[in-house]
Amino acid sequence: MREVVQAKDDLLALVVRDLGLRSALIGRLSMLGESILSLEGSFEQPAIRRHARPPVILIIDLESLDGRLDELLATRHWKGIIIIAEAAAPLDNDQVRMVGLGDALSRVVETLADWRCDSRLIPAE
Repeated sequence: MREVVQAKDDLLALVVRDLGLRSALIGRLSMLGESILSLEGSFEQPAIRRHARPPVILIIDLESLDGRLDELLATRHWKGIIIIAEAAAPLDNDQVRMVGLGDALSRVVETLADWRCDSRLIPAE
């Protein structure tokens, strides 16, 4: 597993309903020096716009996403979106990754490291 080793200028907005997974993600990412805004409920909360200025990476479970990925991408607020689902799936968008629930902790960390090494990603507005 590759750990995130470079400076972390991105804020991570975490919208994960499962308390155990959310706590584990907060613990793991905090130990790696990440800045995290953890929210319960919807990604539409005003707190996200108020506290999460771009660049922001959204980590969200599939249930919280509620089928509104296109809407999220259209806002250009998100530098990247990591979706946690029952199983990983390939997506046709460099700004979005879907990771499986069973290995979400390691795959989220790996995805962040990959994105930070990839100069092709378009920064959020």
